[in-house]
Amino acid sequence: MPEPPWLQIDWSAHQRYIATASGQLNTVSLAAASEQRAPMLFIHGLGGCWANWLEQLPVLAARRRVLALDLPGFGSSPAPRTEPITMRLYTRALIELLDSLALEQVEVVGNSMGGLLACELALAAPERVVSLALISPAGFPLEHLAGRLRLLRPLAGAVDLAGGWIGAHAEQVARRPRLRARLMGTVAAHPERIDGRLAAEQLRGMGKPGLAPALDSLMRHSLAGRLQAISAPALLIWGERDRVLPVRFAERFAAELADPHKVILPEVGHVAMLEAPERVNALLEEHSERALLGRALSA
Repeated sequence: MPEPPWLQIDWSAHQRYIATASGQLNTVSLAAASEQRAPMLFIHGLGGCWANWLEQLPVLAARRRVLALDLPGFGSSPAPRTEPITMRLYTRALIELLDSLALEQVEVVGNSMGGLLACELALAAPERVVSLALISPAGFPLEHLAGRLRLLRPLAGAVDLAGGWIGAHAEQVARRPRLRARLMGTVAAHPERIDGRLAAEQLRGMGKPGLAPALDSLMRHSLAGRLQAISAPALLIWGERDRVLPVRFAERFAAELADPHKVILPEVGHVAMLEAPERVNALLEEHSERALLGRALSA
């Protein structure tokens, strides 16, 4: 069996830090030999990092530039020094990143918290968002998680230490199938289907300083009543077995977005881009084609 595309790339050659007013942002970018589409920006979720998109970046780079980042306080991007982490700060950081790279328009893809931020970017800078693809996005009150989070707050220090240890020993942890399945099972319906090497890259992002403040801001933040103002064509992908943000939230997004293309994936959890990468990649490419056709017809 051939190696997956992401293992055939020296990612360090495509990594660079971009200086913005919100701090240094670790980014990874691949460019097509002949770019036929607007660049595609990938935004990770809570506790994630740019490597959440390893299965997408090499494939979708065939026709466009692709760009993924570590949000401040996650991955290799330092936490901001002068202000607290909030969804507003993250939205501003995304706009500053586009400014720094002179990207006038982008197609935006976001998972979970990254989906919320994709929506906020489309609301704050609608002229820059060509299309929107949301994979199990956050954005509505998370009452179903409130009780569980209250129980975890006294254990926050221990959780941070455990996450840091796992992140520092990601490869060793990923080589233990049962432990890997238990950790990845919080977000994946079938963690055993995720390649151990890919799982290691996800676990490496654990134990970062942005987790607690980003979660606090996320719990207070809502897109309710605001999504109707998004003009970009939207693709909504949800895993039928998402235990983090149950599939019922898909109906709330579909009811507020203007005519989204909604796809529910069976036997998939919260991270469809890792669990069903070929299907997600095809959906993203199809959505890009529809958005391009729509712009051509309206011109």
